[in-house]
Amino acid sequence: MRGVKLGILVLIISMCSWPRSIGQVTIWLEDFDGYPDGTVTADDNNVANPNPDWIIGGCVACIDTADWWEIRSGTLEARDVNEVVFFQTEEIDISGFSNIRFSLDISESGDHEGPYFGLDACADQTNEDYVNVLYRIDGGAWNLVKNFLNWCGLYASCSSHTLYGDDGINSGDCRDHDADWGSATVVQTGLLGNTLELRLETINSSNTEFIRFDNMRIEGTILLPVALKSFKVTARRNRVQLDWQTASESHNDYFQVERAITYGQLTWEALSTIPGAGFSNDLLDYSYQDLNPYPGTAYYRLKQVDFDGRFAYSSIESVVMDLSKDPYPNPATDHLIIPLAEISHSPADIRIFDISAKEILVPQLQDRSKIKLDLRNLAEGTYILLVRGYPSANVSKHHILIIR
Repeated sequence: MRGVKLGILVLIISMCSWPRSIGQVTIWLEDFDGYPDGTVTADDNNVANPNPDWIIGGCVACIDTADWWEIRSGTLEARDVNEVVFFQTEEIDISGFSNIRFSLDISESGDHEGPYFGLDACADQTNEDYVNVLYRIDGGAWNLVKNFLNWCGLYASCSSHTLYGDDGINSGDCRDHDADWGSATVVQTGLLGNTLELRLETINSSNTEFIRFDNMRIEGTILLPVALKSFKVTARRNRVQLDWQTASESHNDYFQVERAITYGQLTWEALSTIPGAGFSNDLLDYSYQDLNPYPGTAYYRLKQVDFDGRFAYSSIESVVMDLSKDPYPNPATDHLIIPLAEISHSPADIRIFDISAKEILVPQLQDRSKIKLDLRNLAEGTYILLVRGYPSANVSKHHILIIR
């Protein structure tokens, strides 16, 4: 996969509440596959950053025409580069993650020279082949992953590199006899910040020496901003009561209350937005009332949204409402719902009278589950509602109180 920050969509539906965090996920990956041989600059796959995902450079003029520092067969490969060359990523967004780590595979073939610096008896003490793995957080100073294999031996300069030729154990041996690292996976853990950059530096000095880099990966744990302690949905008379409690909140922008009904697949609708506390380590209680519930079984969930748009879902809770006898809400303000279960056949005759027995005409809107009466033009007071189904002659009578 070409180097790009991976888009991560967090959708969590559980039997209880959402967890504080989820497991390790890949934030960024470069395995150098898909590039033609000879590539020296990555595509720009990160739309949030207009720079190339990575570049390579260094003393390119030092490389003979028969040698290279480029993509070869799905790896980044150095052959006889003579002087230090480098690979460097753009700034990679790691905000919103914890336990951040990066890893990469580094292999070599041929016989790479070690850091002699006068301690080795070999005549050639000028060549020194090595790899440096560096990183920096939030544009700060570069940090070196030092002496990853703990091979320093007698050579103090080992601590200046991540990997190097020869094991440095036998100072009297010539370089052709000491072991190189072969292959290693370099890992750095415990990182935290908003951006991360990776840099590789390497040198080798023979056309029989190869150093290859592959599978560069940045991983982290997604921290969800809210620890939801409880979420309850309760059927009341003509309404549904939702109550939830958080144990802690971080970057919590708001909760969105959502509802779905049992007609075919669940189709969620947003009922209301409840502001979050932002940041809190205290127990906080929230509530919401659905004053226009569906008759029968309905489902509710919470969508918690972070300040940066990340979101997660709570568990799904169901409730059964028996609205077959009474229109609702009562008292009413601007509308009245008559469940279709109240009407044995359709069409229906629905009439409203004031206390003087004068019939009042109101707009009506019917869907598959209910009839909605528009009461906005009615004054406060008590009204009589008569509902008659056809062909049945049964009539139900209700006293409706309108308040403003």
